[in-house]
Amino acid sequence: MSTPRACLVVEGNLVKPFDLISARWENTLYLAADSLEVKLKNEDRLSDYLRKKQEVQLYLGYVKNASYWRLDELSYCFGGLIDAVRPVFEGEGETVTLLCRDYSAPLIDTAYSIAYAERTSAQIAQMLAAKYGLRAKIVPTTDVLEKELFQDGSEWEQLQLLAEREGYVCYVKKEKELVFAPRTEEEIVARLAWKANVVRAEFEDSGVGVYNKVTVRHWTKKQKIEGSAEDAFLIQQMGGVKERIIYDASVKSPAQAKEKAKKRLQELSRSVITAEVTVVGDPVLLAEKRVDMIGFGRFSGVYYIERAIHQYGAEGYVVDLSLTNVRPQDAQQYRQDLYNYQEKKM
Repeated sequence: MSTPRACLVVEGNLVKPFDLISARWENTLYLAADSLEVKLKNEDRLSDYLRKKQEVQLYLGYVKNASYWRLDELSYCFGGLIDAVRPVFEGEGETVTLLCRDYSAPLIDTAYSIAYAERTSAQIAQMLAAKYGLRAKIVPTTDVLEKELFQDGSEWEQLQLLAEREGYVCYVKKEKELVFAPRTEEEIVARLAWKANVVRAEFEDSGVGVYNKVTVRHWTKKQKIEGSAEDAFLIQQMGGVKERIIYDASVKSPAQAKEKAKKRLQELSRSVITAEVTVVGDPVLLAEKRVDMIGFGRFSGVYYIERAIHQYGAEGYVVDLSLTNVRPQDAQQYRQDLYNYQEKKM
């Protein structure tokens, strides 16, 4: 029978597995940083050697022999930097807790300061990747940015604004790679079945988040291209228009924008079902991926993962999932600011 195990590496040095008391790794949507909290035994004064900004890697998974196993039996799950070191001396126990974020942390903490020049979104992403020594997986863009698009804020916020403008996603992988590219439909990574690998599941069927009109919009050289689709019956049922505006840099004509709006309306006019689920631990369960929920009656089906909290400790390895049956509204908080100045010019 397989046994759950976790392992921590700090600055290339393996922490003794029996010194690892617990680990909590929170994996979120692309626009946010993953976080890791690790609690270690401190009898050997590990806290004397641990420092902020040191690199950490977390490995999770299952081993066949609990007494003798190798690191390569586990999956590399998290890579990032230490934000804080917290030693605690209490009673007979001595522990140290590490608070960490992934490799996007420096971008989040640094104010955007690149002087305006005639560059594309992809060129700016390339510059920031080089600044932090990140490999770049960047799909080129062609539109030269206008000065008004550059706003006060962090480098990460600016990158997210530019990604949203292009219809891209932007995130930093644990392999130190900055991704700035179009979204791809994520694969189904696991089948989660009641009374098999699902410990608990709570669903909610709600009208919150349902839209009856969708407008797809893009700006090019200060010209607005847009197309809309609406559900008249749903508008009547809901007592008014509830519109979702989607910015998509790939649209080149109003007709194309309208077709995309029709497609998204089919998805966004459905009742939103969300779920909070606890499952047996599995490193493949990551935000933005999809899972197939089985054995839940009408609530069975394919869901997107919005958040995955992996927890390892004395009681084993479990994952708490936040799920939704519609695509996560990533970068939503940036959408309004992104095109505000253009809307005012109309």
